[in-house]
Amino acid sequence: MSVPDGARLVTDPHELEVHFGDIKAAHIYALVDLEEPFWSGGTWYIRDGAAVGIVEMPGDDWQAVYAVSTRAPQASLSLVADLVDRFPPGQFVTASAGLQSALAGRREVRWCRPHMRYRLADPTAVPGPDPRVQPLDRSDLTHLQNLYAEPDSAFLLPHMVDDSTFVGVFDGDRLVAAAGTHVVSESKRIAAIGAVYVSPYWRGMGLGRAVTAGVVHRLAGRVDLIGLNVAADNKVARSVYEAIGFVPLLAYDEAELV
Repeated sequence: MSVPDGARLVTDPHELEVHFGDIKAAHIYALVDLEEPFWSGGTWYIRDGAAVGIVEMPGDDWQAVYAVSTRAPQASLSLVADLVDRFPPGQFVTASAGLQSALAGRREVRWCRPHMRYRLADPTAVPGPDPRVQPLDRSDLTHLQNLYAEPDSAFLLPHMVDDSTFVGVFDGDRLVAAAGTHVVSESKRIAAIGAVYVSPYWRGMGLGRAVTAGVVHRLAGRVDLIGLNVAADNKVARSVYEAIGFVPLLAYDEAELV
């Protein structure tokens, strides 16, 4: 595959670790993508101070594009625009704010939604364990898949459950709330909380707060830096996260290509 003009392939993950180390909390996903099993199946390019990666998800026949930059956001948008013809239909992209404008005339976007990246700044604000919250594992995968099959639910890939971070709340035999992590690196001591979801009937009972805090407790002693992402217009979720010690760090876009 040809390299875009002025860009080069990156073959040393350490170079990217340094690159993304400027604001570590903003690049938790990218830093984990530099480890196995993600690194060997990925392709990374760098140009004009910006890096863009195409990362294969292990065992899930799915890839993501990482194009968020805190050093050179416009350069990252330019680079992803020069790569966009290589992406398959339905490609998921995370990029610096302004992605849809950067792709105008280059590739149709099915949807593009502004997001905020948060980091946990005050662990003392995290509430103690809630007795309703239970740890989940691979044996609960069917329950999780049923929950996340609901309309407008959260995002889950099965391998995420293997990081031993998921928690949930049951009503009888039905899982009605859950949260876990999208990525974890104990060697880098970083993690990103994800898949936070409460089924509609059970909202307003503090379950979102409880399961998010439950993930923080499961990560205790394993990592030093915890982040999460949330849609910028999801005011309810943002207020929950901010109430338990998370602070906004970076605005970015998530999109799916036609």
